[in-house]
Amino acid sequence: MDWAQAADKPTLTAIEDAVLRRRERFGQRLAEVAIADQDAQQPVTAAACPSCGQPMRYKGQKGLEAESRVG
Repeated sequence: MDWAQAADKPTLTAIEDAVLRRRERFGQRLAEVAIADQDAQQPVTAAACPSCGQPMRYKGQKGLEAESRVG
């Protein structure tokens, strides 16, 4: 709460904005840690080709940059 002490009589809106920014950063970091702790898993069964119906072969992990609802 150093911010609140440094601010000159912050309004409720200013306090809420500061809290929401901190909550967003905390949520992003929490999601990053939770995702990083999970092991990559291959599908149990191979998906079928939509054209011929034969099982498709696994070609390895693809690089992916994903953005979640929390960043």
